[in-house]
Amino acid sequence: MGDIDPAAPAHLESVWDEEQSRHIATQAWTLIATTTRLDERTLRAFELVHLRGMSTSVVAATCGMSEDEVYVAKSRVARKLHQMEAQLREAYDADT
Repeated sequence: MGDIDPAAPAHLESVWDEEQSRHIATQAWTLIATTTRLDERTLRAFELVHLRGMSTSVVAATCGMSEDEVYVAKSRVARKLHQMEAQLREAYDADT
């Protein structure tokens, strides 16, 4: 048998934490998109700016919004997303 790398447990914990964060973010996005009263344009604007990295001006034209409306949409969805992620993380932590 080979020696166990002492860094392995720390690396595995790091991988687990990253995967859990990714899962929570995905689950939060799904819940925001399916259970909130945010309109489709607001969600689409957030997705294009924040998740796909498109410029505000392009997103505004694509979604039929002003650039100010895109900024407001991004802020509104980001706030709800952070709240949902915090709730999910709290639920996961309570289960462990």
